Amino acid sequence: MSRQKQQRGLTLISWLLVIAIAVFFGLVGIKSIPVYLNHYKVLSIMKNVASQPGVAEETTAEIRKSFERRFDIDMVKHLSHNDVKVVGQPGGDRSLVVEYEVRVHMFYNVDAVYVFKEEVPLRAQ
Repeated sequence: MSRQKQQRGLTLISWLLVIAIAVFFGLVGIKSIPVYLNHYKVLSIMKNVASQPGVAEETTAEIRKSFERRFDIDMVKHLSHNDVKVVGQPGGDRSLVVEYEVRVHMFYNVDAVYVFKEEVPLRAQ
């Protein structure tokens, strides 16, 4: 009696499934990159504003104005002026807080939601 050789490897249907999964994660990755690059711009701006000399003594309106001016220069998307807050701490220290969410359309009726919240202390210099 002769034994049949066992098949090794993926079938056509298995390859199509692997490719479909790879395309899905590739699409999510490609659509996520601009959102995270934008967020890193926001974080960089927050750190720059918080480290300015005398920023701890400025009013909330002045800090917001400086923040929004940098947003315009760096062309930051997905943020409104309501997302930027200056929060006071119990010890008298203040922090710059940004909290926002971004919705990105993926395909059909599927969206990805990214939620960001960052807090940077204002330094008195």
